[in-house]
Amino acid sequence: MRRNFPVHVVRLATDPPLQVRFIRASDPAAARELSDAATRVAQGCAGPPDEEMGAATRGKVTVAPFLRGGWSGVQVVSNMRLKRPAALLYRPITGGRVVASRGVWFADLAWEVRGNFGYAPRSWTTRGLRVAEWALSLAG
Repeated sequence: MRRNFPVHVVRLATDPPLQVRFIRASDPAAARELSDAATRVAQGCAGPPDEEMGAATRGKVTVAPFLRGGWSGVQVVSNMRLKRPAALLYRPITGGRVVASRGVWFADLAWEVRGNFGYAPRSWTTRGLRVAEWALSLAG
């Protein structure tokens, strides 16, 4: 069965920048179904990341429930260090995504922070999650 849902997309100039997609489902059950499907996919991502485009990566992907402000879903955070074959230093990258539903709304929020060298500080994760929580609080 094919479903068509209205989608609202915005990129917020926050720190870190946040890409947000709000989808209005036909009913709360459909929104929960989308969120549950995203959770199942995310759970398969937990663990060390794969090598990407010839780059050696070191790090891990964490998956946890997201339950804030009436929104429920999943949060996925990837903290890794990326090294190109010719480079001597590792570049830290933190990428995060929150997928959650509340009522008829389904939200997909994503951010990424990149550094020049070293390790990704924990603040990159917490700052991204706080920005995602703030954006969801604006939805009412």
